[in-house]
Amino acid sequence: MNALTESQQALLNQKKVELRVKNEQYLRAHPELGDMTALFLGKAVEARPDDVLAFAARFFTDKRLREATAEHGALRRHGKK
Repeated sequence: MNALTESQQALLNQKKVELRVKNEQYLRAHPELGDMTALFLGKAVEARPDDVLAFAARFFTDKRLREATAEHGALRRHGKK
């Protein structure tokens, strides 16, 4: 037994698609998010910290994050990473 009617399910599916489109547009407008995420994951895997949350806190509060993200993004876009 479905909890939603057909029309409710159709509306929900439409809203999901609209949200995905908006999210994709935002991510394309802000490639630094992907760059920052890739940089963080790379650093975390390389360092393999026992306390990942503390590592993330240091990473995301580092005053050089903007520059490191921009550099990482430039390298990724030019195929060097």
